Amino acid sequence: MNALVALPILTAVPTTTADLPRIAKELPPSNVREISFVPAARPDAELLALVDEYVVAEQRWCDLNTAVDRMECDDHRKRMPDVLQRTEADTQLGLPSLVIRDAWDCPANVNQLREERWPVGTRTGTPDNMTFRFQLLPPSPEARARADEIIAAFEKWNAKRRPRGFKKLERERDKAFEIYADLEERIEATPAATIQGLMAKIRCAQAYSKASDASGISFDGGGCGERMAGSIFCDIERMAAGA
Repeated sequence: MNALVALPILTAVPTTTADLPRIAKELPPSNVREISFVPAARPDAELLALVDEYVVAEQRWCDLNTAVDRMECDDHRKRMPDVLQRTEADTQLGLPSLVIRDAWDCPANVNQLREERWPVGTRTGTPDNMTFRFQLLPPSPEARARADEIIAAFEKWNAKRRPRGFKKLERERDKAFEIYADLEERIEATPAATIQGLMAKIRCAQAYSKASDASGISFDGGGCGERMAGSIFCDIERMAAGA
Protein backbone atom coordinates (compact mmCIF):
# COMPACT_ATOMS: atom_id res chain seq x y z
CA MET A 1 0.00 0.00 0.00
CA ASN A 2 1.29 3.41 -0.91
CA ALA A 3 2.17 5.69 2.01
CA LEU A 4 0.22 8.93 2.39
CA VAL A 5 2.42 11.79 1.16
CA ALA A 6 2.71 14.95 3.30
CA LEU A 7 0.93 18.02 1.92
CA PRO A 8 3.22 21.02 1.17
CA ILE A 9 2.18 24.02 3.26
CA LEU A 10 3.49 27.44 4.28
CA THR A 11 2.67 27.09 7.99
CA ALA A 12 2.40 23.65 9.51
CA VAL A 13 -0.28 23.14 12.14
CA PRO A 14 0.11 19.98 14.29
CA THR A 15 -2.95 17.72 14.25
CA THR A 16 -4.36 15.02 16.50
CA THR A 17 -5.92 11.74 15.41
CA ALA A 18 -9.34 13.34 15.74
CA ASP A 19 -8.36 15.96 13.17
CA LEU A 20 -7.44 13.41 10.46
CA PRO A 21 -9.71 12.64 7.53
CA ARG A 22 -11.57 9.30 7.74
CA ILE A 23 -9.39 7.64 5.07
CA ALA A 24 -6.25 8.52 7.02
CA LYS A 25 -7.62 6.95 10.18
CA GLU A 26 -8.20 3.71 8.33
CA LEU A 27 -4.53 3.43 7.28
CA PRO A 28 -1.99 1.60 9.43
CA PRO A 29 0.00 4.01 11.66
CA SER A 30 3.16 3.29 9.70
CA ASN A 31 1.51 4.63 6.54
CA VAL A 32 0.46 7.97 8.09
CA ARG A 33 3.63 9.99 8.01
CA GLU A 34 2.37 13.62 8.23
CA ILE A 35 -0.87 15.43 7.59
CA SER A 36 -1.15 19.15 8.26
CA PHE A 37 -3.76 21.73 7.37
CA VAL A 38 -3.50 25.50 6.80
CA PRO A 39 -6.32 27.42 8.54
CA ALA A 40 -8.28 29.70 6.21
CA ALA A 41 -7.40 33.39 6.53
CA ARG A 42 -10.17 35.55 8.03
CA PRO A 43 -11.27 38.14 5.44
CA ASP A 44 -10.68 41.75 6.49
CA ALA A 45 -9.01 40.63 9.74
CA GLU A 46 -6.46 43.47 9.56
CA LEU A 47 -9.15 46.07 8.86
CA LEU A 48 -11.32 44.90 11.76
CA ALA A 49 -8.34 45.02 14.11
CA LEU A 50 -7.48 48.56 12.97
CA VAL A 51 -11.03 49.74 13.65
CA ASP A 52 -10.94 48.22 17.15
CA GLU A 53 -7.74 50.19 17.79
CA TYR A 54 -9.26 53.34 16.32
CA VAL A 55 -12.34 53.30 18.56
CA VAL A 56 -10.14 53.14 21.67
CA ALA A 57 -7.60 55.69 20.40
CA GLU A 58 -10.20 58.23 19.27
CA GLN A 59 -11.99 58.08 22.62
CA ARG A 60 -8.70 58.54 24.45
CA TRP A 61 -8.04 61.71 22.44
CA CYS A 62 -11.54 62.99 23.25
CA ASP A 63 -11.02 62.37 26.97
CA LEU A 64 -7.64 64.12 26.98
CA ASN A 65 -8.97 67.03 24.93
CA THR A 66 -11.81 67.49 27.40
CA ALA A 67 -9.33 67.42 30.27
CA VAL A 68 -7.19 70.09 28.59
CA ASP A 69 -10.21 72.33 27.99
CA ARG A 70 -11.39 71.86 31.55
CA MET A 71 -7.99 72.74 32.98
CA GLU A 72 -7.48 75.72 30.66
CA CYS A 73 -11.00 77.16 30.71
CA ASP A 74 -13.41 75.77 33.30
CA ASP A 75 -10.98 75.44 36.21
CA HIS A 76 -9.39 78.75 35.28
CA ARG A 77 -12.76 80.50 35.17
CA LYS A 78 -13.59 79.28 38.68
CA ARG A 79 -10.61 81.30 39.91
CA MET A 80 -11.76 84.48 38.14
CA PRO A 81 -11.81 87.51 40.50
CA ASP A 82 -15.16 89.20 41.10
CA VAL A 83 -13.86 92.46 39.67
CA LEU A 84 -14.10 90.89 36.20
CA GLN A 85 -17.84 90.31 36.47
CA ARG A 86 -19.92 92.53 34.21
CA THR A 87 -22.17 94.72 36.39
CA GLU A 88 -25.08 97.06 35.87
CA ALA A 89 -22.76 99.88 36.93
CA ASP A 90 -20.55 99.04 33.93
CA THR A 91 -23.53 99.60 31.65
CA GLN A 92 -24.38 102.88 33.36
CA LEU A 93 -20.78 104.07 32.93
CA GLY A 94 -21.00 103.35 29.21
CA LEU A 95 -18.50 100.46 29.02
CA PRO A 96 -18.70 98.65 25.67
CA SER A 97 -20.97 95.64 25.28
CA LEU A 98 -19.41 92.22 25.77
CA VAL A 99 -18.47 90.34 22.60
CA ILE A 100 -18.91 86.86 24.11
CA ARG A 101 -20.07 85.36 27.40
CA ASP A 102 -21.04 87.48 30.40
CA ALA A 103 -17.81 88.75 31.95
CA TRP A 104 -14.54 90.56 31.26
CA ASP A 105 -12.83 87.17 30.99
CA CYS A 106 -11.30 87.06 27.50
CA PRO A 107 -9.19 89.27 25.20
CA ALA A 108 -12.14 89.90 22.86
CA ASN A 109 -14.02 91.65 25.67
CA VAL A 110 -11.13 93.32 27.48
CA ASN A 111 -9.35 94.68 24.40
CA GLN A 112 -12.29 96.98 23.71
CA LEU A 113 -11.48 98.79 26.95
CA ARG A 114 -7.94 99.53 25.78
CA GLU A 115 -9.22 101.82 23.01
CA GLU A 116 -9.04 105.57 23.59
CA ARG A 117 -12.57 106.02 22.22
CA TRP A 118 -15.56 103.73 22.63
CA PRO A 119 -18.63 103.32 20.43
CA VAL A 120 -21.66 105.17 21.75
CA GLY A 121 -25.15 104.84 20.29
CA THR A 122 -27.90 107.42 20.68
CA ARG A 123 -31.51 107.38 19.61
CA THR A 124 -33.65 110.42 18.78
CA GLY A 125 -37.12 111.03 17.38
CA THR A 126 -40.45 109.29 17.80
CA PRO A 127 -41.26 105.57 17.47
CA ASP A 128 -42.58 106.33 13.98
CA ASN A 129 -39.62 108.44 12.96
CA MET A 130 -36.51 107.38 14.89
CA THR A 131 -32.86 108.13 14.17
CA PHE A 132 -29.96 106.04 15.44
CA ARG A 133 -26.54 107.64 15.73
CA PHE A 134 -23.26 105.88 16.48
CA GLN A 135 -20.16 107.80 17.55
CA LEU A 136 -16.69 107.05 18.87
CA LEU A 137 -16.25 109.09 22.03
CA PRO A 138 -13.66 109.16 24.82
CA PRO A 139 -14.96 107.60 28.05
CA SER A 140 -15.61 109.59 31.20
CA PRO A 141 -12.89 109.61 33.91
CA GLU A 142 -15.01 107.21 35.99
CA ALA A 143 -15.43 104.83 33.06
CA ARG A 144 -11.72 105.02 32.25
CA ALA A 145 -10.84 104.19 35.87
CA ARG A 146 -13.16 101.17 35.84
CA ALA A 147 -11.68 100.00 32.51
CA ASP A 148 -8.13 100.27 33.86
CA GLU A 149 -9.19 98.26 36.93
CA ILE A 150 -10.61 95.52 34.70
CA ILE A 151 -7.54 95.43 32.43
CA ALA A 152 -5.12 95.11 35.37
CA ALA A 153 -7.17 92.37 37.03
CA PHE A 154 -7.56 90.46 33.77
CA GLU A 155 -3.84 90.50 32.96
CA LYS A 156 -2.93 89.25 36.43
CA TRP A 157 -5.56 86.50 36.35
CA ASN A 158 -4.89 85.46 32.76
CA ALA A 159 -1.14 85.09 33.39
CA LYS A 160 -2.00 82.05 35.54
CA ARG A 161 -4.28 80.53 32.92
CA ARG A 162 -2.23 77.36 32.53
CA PRO A 163 -1.60 75.65 35.89
CA ARG A 164 1.14 73.13 36.66
CA GLY A 165 0.77 69.94 34.64
CA PHE A 166 -1.04 71.65 31.78
CA LYS A 167 1.77 71.38 29.23
CA LYS A 168 2.28 67.68 30.01
CA LEU A 169 -1.43 67.01 29.55
CA GLU A 170 -1.41 69.01 26.33
CA ARG A 171 1.49 66.91 24.96
CA GLU A 172 -0.37 63.70 25.81
CA ARG A 173 -3.43 65.05 24.01
CA ASP A 174 -1.44 65.93 20.91
CA LYS A 175 0.24 62.50 20.86
CA ALA A 176 -3.15 60.80 21.18
CA PHE A 177 -4.37 62.81 18.20
CA GLU A 178 -1.42 61.66 16.07
CA ILE A 179 -2.16 58.03 16.94
CA TYR A 180 -5.85 58.10 16.13
CA ALA A 181 -5.35 60.23 12.99
CA ASP A 182 -2.79 57.73 11.69
CA LEU A 183 -5.20 54.85 12.33
CA GLU A 184 -7.94 56.73 10.50
CA GLU A 185 -5.72 57.17 7.44
CA ARG A 186 -4.77 53.48 7.46
CA ILE A 187 -8.41 52.39 7.72
CA GLU A 188 -9.38 54.69 4.87
CA ALA A 189 -6.62 53.22 2.69
CA THR A 190 -7.31 49.56 3.56
CA PRO A 191 -9.68 47.92 1.04
CA ALA A 192 -12.66 46.05 2.48
CA ALA A 193 -13.45 42.68 0.91
CA THR A 194 -16.59 41.78 2.87
CA ILE A 195 -19.74 43.30 4.32
CA GLN A 196 -18.07 43.01 7.72
CA GLY A 197 -15.23 45.19 6.45
CA LEU A 198 -17.65 47.82 5.15
CA MET A 199 -19.52 47.81 8.46
CA ALA A 200 -16.22 48.25 10.30
CA LYS A 201 -15.60 51.49 8.40
CA ILE A 202 -19.10 52.65 9.29
CA ARG A 203 -18.33 51.83 12.92
CA CYS A 204 -15.21 53.96 12.63
CA ALA A 205 -17.28 56.93 11.44
CA GLN A 206 -19.83 56.35 14.21
CA ALA A 207 -17.08 56.42 16.84
CA TYR A 208 -15.81 59.73 15.49
CA SER A 209 -19.31 61.23 15.36
CA LYS A 210 -20.34 59.75 18.72
CA ALA A 211 -23.38 58.30 16.94
CA SER A 212 -25.36 55.23 17.98
CA ASP A 213 -26.15 54.35 14.36
CA ALA A 214 -25.29 55.39 10.81
CA SER A 215 -28.00 58.08 10.71
CA GLY A 216 -26.09 60.12 13.26
CA ILE A 217 -22.77 60.16 11.39
CA SER A 218 -21.37 63.62 10.71
CA PHE A 219 -20.21 64.23 7.15
CA ASP A 220 -18.50 67.56 7.83
CA GLY A 221 -15.85 68.53 5.32
CA GLY A 222 -12.73 66.41 5.64
CA GLY A 223 -13.97 64.59 8.75
CA CYS A 224 -13.92 60.86 9.40
CA GLY A 225 -17.49 60.38 8.17
CA GLU A 226 -16.70 61.87 4.78
CA ARG A 227 -13.43 59.95 4.49
CA MET A 228 -14.99 56.60 5.38
CA ALA A 229 -17.88 57.21 2.97
CA GLY A 230 -15.43 57.80 0.11
CA SER A 231 -13.47 54.69 1.06
CA ILE A 232 -16.65 52.59 1.18
CA PHE A 233 -17.73 53.85 -2.25
CA CYS A 234 -14.40 52.68 -3.67
CA ASP A 235 -14.77 49.30 -1.96
CA ILE A 236 -18.26 48.75 -3.40
CA GLU A 237 -17.07 49.75 -6.86
CA ARG A 238 -14.18 47.28 -6.50
CA MET A 239 -16.48 44.47 -5.34
CA ALA A 240 -18.91 45.09 -8.20
CA ALA A 241 -16.11 45.02 -10.75
CA GLY A 242 -14.88 41.68 -9.42
CA ALA A 243 -18.33 40.07 -9.28
